[in-house]
Amino acid sequence: RKVFKEAVAYLVVAWLLLQVFSIVLPNIDAPDWVLKSIMLLMAIGFPIWLFVSWVYEVTPKGFKKTSSVKENHSSAVTNRRLSILILAALITAILLIIFKPNSTSIKPDADGKYAIAVLPFKDMSPEETQWFCDGVMDEILNHISTLKSLRVISRTSSETYKETPKKIPEIAKELDVDYILEGSVTLYNDKVKIMVQLISANDEHIWSKDYKDDFDLRNIFAIQQNVSEEIFKKLKITLSPEQKEIIEKIPTENMEAYQLVLKGLSNSEIRTKENLESSIKMYEEAIDLDPNYAEAYSGIAHAYYLLGWYNYLSPTECMSKSNSYIEKALDLDPNNSRAYGIKAMTLWKARNMEEVQGNLEKAIALNPNNAIIQMYYGRYFYIEKSDVNIYLRQMRIAQKLDPLSIFVTRNLFDALMLNNKIIEAEEYLNEMRFLFTDEEYFDYECHITAIKNKDWTAGIRYFETKIEQEPDNPLFYKLLGNQYDFILNDDINAIKYLKKAYELDSTNSMVAQNYFNLLTKVKRFKEAKRFMESENFKAITSREVQLRSLCWYYYHQENYLEVQEILQDSLMKNAFFIKAVNYAQLNDRKNARKDNSYSMKVIVFAILKEKDSMYYYLEKFYNNPYGHSLMGPNSRPEFDPYRKEDRFKALLKKQYLPITHLNE
Repeated sequence: RKVFKEAVAYLVVAWLLLQVFSIVLPNIDAPDWVLKSIMLLMAIGFPIWLFVSWVYEVTPKGFKKTSSVKENHSSAVTNRRLSILILAALITAILLIIFKPNSTSIKPDADGKYAIAVLPFKDMSPEETQWFCDGVMDEILNHISTLKSLRVISRTSSETYKETPKKIPEIAKELDVDYILEGSVTLYNDKVKIMVQLISANDEHIWSKDYKDDFDLRNIFAIQQNVSEEIFKKLKITLSPEQKEIIEKIPTENMEAYQLVLKGLSNSEIRTKENLESSIKMYEEAIDLDPNYAEAYSGIAHAYYLLGWYNYLSPTECMSKSNSYIEKALDLDPNNSRAYGIKAMTLWKARNMEEVQGNLEKAIALNPNNAIIQMYYGRYFYIEKSDVNIYLRQMRIAQKLDPLSIFVTRNLFDALMLNNKIIEAEEYLNEMRFLFTDEEYFDYECHITAIKNKDWTAGIRYFETKIEQEPDNPLFYKLLGNQYDFILNDDINAIKYLKKAYELDSTNSMVAQNYFNLLTKVKRFKEAKRFMESENFKAITSREVQLRSLCWYYYHQENYLEVQEILQDSLMKNAFFIKAVNYAQLNDRKNARKDNSYSMKVIVFAILKEKDSMYYYLEKFYNNPYGHSLMGPNSRPEFDPYRKEDRFKALLKKQYLPITHLNE
C-alpha cells in the first residue's frame, strides 16, 4: 500500500496551499476566520484522505478499489504520480520561500525596543467627526505608549502623514519604525465602526480587525483595549499586573462626557484664547456629567496652563487654577502621566524648582514615549543644572519618539553643538533643513562657522558675505546687527544694521524690539520714545511687548521706581528677568535673588557688586562657547565695571569672544 507516500503528498500540498492563502487573503482584506477555517478543513480532511487512499486508488480509468488493481501496475502508476506531485510541490515550496515577503515575525530594534507609529485614523462618518477619530487614535496611542519595551512615535510626527499619498514603506523609513498601525472610524448617532490593521515596514500585513460587530458606542473602550492587546500579542509582550490595570481602566461610563472631553482636546490643539476657553467649557460640562472623570480635570489644568503661558489671562491666576485641577486629576487617577507633566511645567513656570524634577520623572515612568516630557526633562538639566550630557541623551530619546517635531529638532541640534559634536550637528541641520525657518537655518550655520573657527567674529564675516550676495534681504541685516551687539558689544553698528533691517521689513516685531532696546541702551531716549509711540510699532507689537519696552526705556534712564510701577500690571506677572534686575537696582536683595535661574543670578550679582558670586555662576554655567554663551551677558551694561578684569577677559577667551578696546 502507498498510504504513507500519499499522506506525505497531502501534507506537502496542504502546507503549500496554506502559504499561498496566508499571502493572498490579507491582501484582499479577508477576515482572520477565513484562514482558520481553511486550516480546520484541511485538518479534518487528512484522516478522510488516509481512509480513501487505503480503500481506493486513482487509475487512468478513475477511482478503483485497491483490491481490484494489479499490484505491479498499482505500484508503478501510483509511485510515478505521487513522486511527480511531491516533487512539484517541493519545487513550488522552495520558490515560495525564496520569493515570499519577509516573515511576519516581529523583531525589536537594535536598542531592544519595538518601533511603531500610529497614523491618523480616517474619518468615514457621514458628518465631520475628526475629533472623535483623533480621540480614538490617541487612546490607543496612550495605551501602547505606557510600555518601556515599545518605541511609539509621537502624534506630532505621525500627524504629518494625514492624507499623504506616500506608501507604508516610505513612511516607515522616514519615521524609522518597523511597524505602522492605521485605521478608520465611522460614527453615526450612538453607533461606531472601527477598522484597524498592523502593517510591517515592507508593507506586509501583520494583523487586522474590523470591529463592525461592536457597533454600540459604549463598547469603544473595550475596542481600544482589544486593539492594544492584539498589538501586544503580535509583539509577544507580557503585561505586568500594574500595566494591565492601567490599560483596562475605563475612564468614564458616561459616553456624552467622553465625547465632550474628545472635543475639548481637539479644541485645545488650536491654542487661541477663544479655543482654550471653549475647551474649558467642554471639560466642565463633562465633569457635570461625570464628576470622577480624571481626564476632564487634567484637560482644564492644561488649558489654564496654556492661557497663562501665552499671557491670554493673568499667569498667576491661571497657574493657581491649573494646580488645583491637577491635584484633583491626580486624586482620581494617580497614574495620570499627563497630569504629572502639566504639574511639572506649572511648577517650573512659577520657579518652584523643588518638585519639578520629581514630577517630570513620574510622568516619564508612566509614559516613557511622551517625547515632549522627555525633551523638557533634558532641558531642565541643561537650563537649571548645566548638564549637557543628560541634555543630549534626552534629546536623542525625544528625537526617536518625535523625529519631525521642530521643537525636538532645535533642541537636538543645540545638544549636539554643546557636546562639541560639530560634524554630526552640521549633517543633522542639513538633513532637517525643511523644518527650520530661514532665520534659524542661517543663524545655526553661523554658529557652526564660529565654533569651527573657535572665533565668534567669524559669524560677523559670515553675514557680511550673505549681505554681499543678497543686499536687499532684511534677515541678514537683522542677524548681522545681533552679531555686532552680542560679540563685539558694538551698539552703534548693531543699531545701524537693525535700522536697515527695519527699513526693509517694518512688519518684523522682533527687529523693532531689538532696535528700540538698543536705542535705550545707548541712551538715545528721544529717538526711542518716538519709535515706541509710532503707529507701526503699536500695530506690530502686543500690549505685553509694549509694557516690557517701556520698562527698559525707564530702566536705562535709571528710573527704577517707574519700572516697578509698570511691573504691577498683570501682563508683567511673568517678566521675571526685568523684575530681578530692577529689584537688584533698588537694592532689594531678597526679591532680587528669589527663585532666579543662573542667567538672572549673574546679572543680579553684577548689579549688587557681589563679585565672587557673579564669577562663581559665570564660571560654573557659562562654560561652553555654544549655548550657555557669554555673548548675552557680554552685551549687558551691568558688566561694564568688570570688563577690564583679567578674570572676565579669561572668560571671554574661553568662550571664543574677542578682547576689544572695552576690555583695555
